Parts: sequence; C-alpha cells; structure tokens
Amino acid sequence: MGFFSFKTADTQESIANEYSGKEVKPVYLLQPNGLPAIKEPCYSGYGVFGGVDCNEWLAKFNLSQDASPELADFIDYGSYYEDDNAYYVFGMPVTEEEIRRFLPNKTKPLISFERYNKPIAGGKTPNDYIKEGLWKEHSIELKYPLKFSFDPKARYENLPASKSCEYQGFFYD
Repeated sequence: MGFFSFKTADTQESIANEYSGKEVKPVYLLQPNGLPAIKEPCYSGYGVFGGVDCNEWLAKFNLSQDASPELADFIDYGSYYEDDNAYYVFGMPVTEEEIRRFLPNKTKPLISFERYNKPIAGGKTPNDYIKEGLWKEHSIELKYPLKFSFDPKARYENLPASKSCEYQGFFYD
C-alpha cells in the first residue's frame, strides 16, 4: 500500500509525512469520551499514529473487536454507489455480509465491479454511470470517524471528521 494521509479536523491542514520534504509537525489522533489524544511525533505516511493503526482504531470504536482491518479500511475510505436496482461496490474488499451491515436496504442486490473503466451491464462503465448521474455515491456514516489535530488540547466532540489528504501527505506541488 502506498502513502496516505489526512487533513486536520480543525484547520484542514495536510498532515505531511516524513519523506515529503515538508515540515513534519507532531499530530494527534483525537479520541472520544475523554480518552487522551494519541501523539504521533513524525508521521511515516502509512496510517500509524503513536503506534496505533488508524484502521484498527476505526474497527475498535465502530465495529466489533474482531472486525478485519480490511472492513475498517472500507468504512473509512470506501464509498458505495446506488441506483433504483442495486448497490455497487468497487472491488468488494470484504465479504458481502460485512458490507451489508452499513447499507440501508439489506435486501437490495449488491454488485461488485473491479475497474471503473471496464464496461458492465448495458455496455457502460461505472465511470459512465457516475458521470451521467445514474449512480448516486454514498459514504459510510460512522459514529466515531477519524479526527486529527496539531493541537494537543483539541476535543474530539467539538470537531468534524478529518478528510483524506488529496496529496497523500507526500505528493505536493
């Protein structure tokens, strides 16, 4: 897996990794319910903050203790698409049963596709369906999303979820 990163929840600043050539500041993975923030002094770019894998953190706070890291990855980064007939998921990273927990209609068909540019039903690609507005994109709603800050006193409950960094903490202009 390559680099990935986030923006801080409070200031929307990119969290640069140690290989980026940018200034790397200590960052905090904030926690809910009065739990102390987890300090990461020098982010490496691979999702580990203060020795805690962010996907394992998501699983711990949002899923059962035995949830797979792949499911946690899906609920954080994944989205699914929907039309009147079915739900559509890229690559089906986990079992259908695991994904269905997050879908509003538990009986609507769930279809996995492997490439956005490969034709599926009707000769159109997933990109075509998305661009034409035929598929609506949804994100998984989490009770406890990831939240980061450069401020060690920031409070989890006062901030929105952190967004993914479009530069992946490394590929800056």
